[in-house]
Amino acid sequence: MQFQTPIRLSLAILLATVVFCSAFISFQPKPIILKLNLPANTKYVYQSRILQDLDMQGMTMKTKINGDYDMVVLKSDKGQHEVEFRYRYFLMDINMNGQALIQADTKSTDTTIAENSKMINKIFKGMIGVPLTAKINEYGSISSITGSDMLKSKMLNQPGITEEMKSRMEASIDETFSEKTMISSFEQAFKIFPEKPINIGDSWKLKTNGSSNGMTVVYDNTYTLEKISGNIAILLIKGSLKTEGESKNPQIKGMSGTQEGKINVDIKTGLAIEGNINQNLNMESAAATQPIPIKQVVSYTVRKQ
Repeated sequence: MQFQTPIRLSLAILLATVVFCSAFISFQPKPIILKLNLPANTKYVYQSRILQDLDMQGMTMKTKINGDYDMVVLKSDKGQHEVEFRYRYFLMDINMNGQALIQADTKSTDTTIAENSKMINKIFKGMIGVPLTAKINEYGSISSITGSDMLKSKMLNQPGITEEMKSRMEASIDETFSEKTMISSFEQAFKIFPEKPINIGDSWKLKTNGSSNGMTVVYDNTYTLEKISGNIAILLIKGSLKTEGESKNPQIKGMSGTQEGKINVDIKTGLAIEGNINQNLNMESAAATQPIPIKQVVSYTVRKQ
């Protein structure tokens, strides 16, 4: 039997190690660049869902909001996109301790709902089909959205809307559907990428601003590329949010909380095609001595037409 000398044995082990490491390295996925690359004349359908539970002094408020809209890519050139959005469906269902407060469904023909809900439903029906045009760069930043004034006008001038209801809803609609608020809302789905190549396990931070009751909502999120499955990049999101500034609603002083979830991104187009985010919030209210806990789940899916 022939024995290897220590030197020959060491060289053999070293060679085997080099071969193994080379094979391992060769199978590591290459860094990817996530950014929007939307071909012109393509159409997508978004479906968003929000479920919210609020507990305050023995009262439980449950809210469900569903919103569907079409997205058509009008132009695409060198990372700049012109995109048109049109709402196709909206639902808002709010109940307190099991008793309905608002029942609005733009597809419903139910005439037995309360008069207050009928009026609100008419207002929401005014948003269906109204075009909103956004300019979005390859990293999801939106420079402008046009059409919000027409959208607000359609909502507030639906046949049968009383002047009382119009005056009650006007301020809320004006803020919710202002260009600034809509830009920040849409950017939550688009502005999620780092401006550099990333590998599995890499993390990056992004700050974005929203708006609520006249206050600025600051989102401070960390994203992590968890894994790649085929053409899908799976991102983890974990972060916080807090309001800044003075509220226009005297009953709401401010809000803060945390959020975490998962987002699936189509690597080829850069679209976030599926997301699920859990939020744990605390609202400071003039009506309560302690912060009011709110649990909220936000989910969405996107499909190409």
